[in-house]
Amino acid sequence: MLIYVASPTKILKIRIEYDELKVSPAGKNLIAAISKYSMKLYSLLVVSFISTYLCMPMGLSASPRMSWIDPRDLLNSPLDREELQRLRSEGIDTLLFPALSEGRVHFSTNLLPTAPNPGDIVSSIELSRAEGFDVGLYFQIFIHGGDPRDPSHLARLHPEWLSFTRNGRNLKDLFDSPPDRYPFIDGFFLDPGIPRVHDFMIALLTETLGRISPDWIVLDQVRFPYPEPAFEGTPTLEQPYGYHPIPRGNFKKENGVDPLLLKTVGDPKEIPAEIAEGNSRDGGQEWDRARRSSVNDFIREVHEMLLEEYPDTLLGAVGYPDPFFARDVLFEDWTGWIEKKWIEHVFIPNHQTPVDGKSELRILSPSIRERVGWAGSPPPGKGVGEFLAELSEAEGTSGWIFFKDRPNGFPMDRSRSVPTTLSDESLRETLLIAQSDEISGSPAVIDVAIPTAPLEYTAEIKALYGFNPKKPPFDQLTPVGVSEKLLDLGFNAVFGGSESKEFREALTSAGIRRYGEYPVFVGKSYWIQDPSSRPITSEGEPFKQQSWYAPLDPHQPWLREIKHEALLKRVRDEELDGIWLDFIRFPVFWEEVPPKLIETSFSTAAITSFQESTGIVPEGSNLREMASWILGNADEEWRRFRADTILQFAREIEDSLREQSPDVLLGAFVLPWTEEEYGNAIYRIAGQDLAGFAEIVDILSPMVYSHQLGRSPHWIRERTWRLSEESSIPIQPIVQCFDEPTPMSPQEVEDAIRYGMLNPSSGIILFSQRHLESTNRWELVRQVLNEENPPITPPLPLSTP
Repeated sequence: MLIYVASPTKILKIRIEYDELKVSPAGKNLIAAISKYSMKLYSLLVVSFISTYLCMPMGLSASPRMSWIDPRDLLNSPLDREELQRLRSEGIDTLLFPALSEGRVHFSTNLLPTAPNPGDIVSSIELSRAEGFDVGLYFQIFIHGGDPRDPSHLARLHPEWLSFTRNGRNLKDLFDSPPDRYPFIDGFFLDPGIPRVHDFMIALLTETLGRISPDWIVLDQVRFPYPEPAFEGTPTLEQPYGYHPIPRGNFKKENGVDPLLLKTVGDPKEIPAEIAEGNSRDGGQEWDRARRSSVNDFIREVHEMLLEEYPDTLLGAVGYPDPFFARDVLFEDWTGWIEKKWIEHVFIPNHQTPVDGKSELRILSPSIRERVGWAGSPPPGKGVGEFLAELSEAEGTSGWIFFKDRPNGFPMDRSRSVPTTLSDESLRETLLIAQSDEISGSPAVIDVAIPTAPLEYTAEIKALYGFNPKKPPFDQLTPVGVSEKLLDLGFNAVFGGSESKEFREALTSAGIRRYGEYPVFVGKSYWIQDPSSRPITSEGEPFKQQSWYAPLDPHQPWLREIKHEALLKRVRDEELDGIWLDFIRFPVFWEEVPPKLIETSFSTAAITSFQESTGIVPEGSNLREMASWILGNADEEWRRFRADTILQFAREIEDSLREQSPDVLLGAFVLPWTEEEYGNAIYRIAGQDLAGFAEIVDILSPMVYSHQLGRSPHWIRERTWRLSEESSIPIQPIVQCFDEPTPMSPQEVEDAIRYGMLNPSSGIILFSQRHLESTNRWELVRQVLNEENPPITPPLPLSTP
């Protein structure tokens, strides 16, 4: 029920929940009667009186006294009644449990792997509620400490979300630095300018709220990182992070300029004249506002979600103590969040400030100060109860989050040197990580190290993808002239262009190999031809088209037969030297960063085949219920069944090719992900078992579109090397030469090609003729493909994406 209450300065709209009030039946009737006429002044005054003196909240407190429940303590034993009674005696009314901290979740979720040995949080929450405590859940949002070498770490699962610095460095390059190189600064930073980061966090919050129904949600690290090491003061410096290709591209679309070219705080460079002309706004300030807005938008989105779906859950946030530094450098405008009523409370950490640190905020208005609490521990030698008893009334009404054994103002361990600036070299050699203890022991290092062998080109095949001799720059040439131009450019293989017998003969005579690619499980025309070809999601609904991507259901026997025959016919008709399987996977639009991972394909044909193959009979009266049962009870068997479905089709193609055209190579375009990315989504969602592929096909071609995926060109060689280590067949990567999501610099295109040709690559495929023509990069390609040796030592530079 909503009522209106008169305050000295304004009318307040208050939600009254009967279950939380000590109100007699007569009192409830009186409130209801008064609220009916609440816009009349006398009613407002009466309601104000009742709300103040008769309605005593049973649960939620205007000035919460929270106790942080350390997940490490729960590893030893869950909370018991004796401990809860002790906390109650000290004045604690709310227990704050970590849901997402140090890069890992501490409860069961469908979105992330659960941290090893998470502790019994659920039973502790249930007991806490039974003993009369309110329950809060704590989430770190954009910055995550912990140890990212752990495969369950959020930064390891979603490295494509990690932000870039202005100079193009990316934190994922620092995953495996040794612990003795950790500086006292923030952790891995997920860029708030990526919409999918918001979507993921909102989904995690929504799922958690639906399961646990907390009284509080407390968000931490809803900001940008420190530009300097922590605990070294708060200089006004430029914020170096936020230059991920996605927010950069969005800013350029809206403002017409790449933010890298703009003047920013502390940057002596001026805006170029061609940018400043006709624009009175300071471009650097606009970029700062855009980055600040990306953080504000997240808080607003959480507020709106809670208001609509969980109105009884209060929202709190941890804020940096200096509100001006927070707003202007960290882009954490927590005073604005309070003013807009997006949050109920801000908790200021005072691990490094005296207990009376509240005096620092006296410049703020009383309406904001009354919503500011503190997070820390009592001074050494004092318990929570004793500490609270000594606080003045003003100090004791703003709320606290108490930590165990973390005294205020404790000295930091400075036994290790703390850098004073973040130079390029320190960024490359150190791991940006929060100053916090690790929850687990020694997680395994999972990256494959590339030996420091001399750099050399080992790619024998240099192929042009999307080759069409009737399109520029070949359209004015004879078949022989086309072959000569291809050789001059450095190509000795093409994908496409074999429809004409005349061109086939010319290319073959020139020693140019002719390949083809066949799109297997994709094509919207099949949706129209037969709706059963459209994949069914775990919700029992048809898969929705994503951009141009319209996938097909690999479980349909009639569809596999059509694709099988069409592929063999193409090999025969065009007399190809090789054919590559493309879209040989279950639905996933991987080109989007980050990808939207959707569970498929739960058609009737799929579930019937699953039952026949495994003997497992899913329960449920419809596809959605059966999909839910499978994912909850036979997930491992389901994943293996899907991967085997893909491998079976590839094996059938291989068998037919050996019978029809024994000398034709069989290749496969595969996703560029590793098992550690997105929770092994390459196998779990896409159904691609690369070890299984290596036993069937002759060549694997990972689609290493570095710029589109926000990675440096060096990643191309890393991925090629790892695939080569894990399989016994040649690896020929296909590299990006197109301008998505933003234009590639000439240097970056050169680097992508060079890294794709380095050992252990056996070939490289350039995507594609159309893009090279539209960007006029033929001369660049000719120079790089004709290099006999890498022109640089030490290794190639990392280009800014």
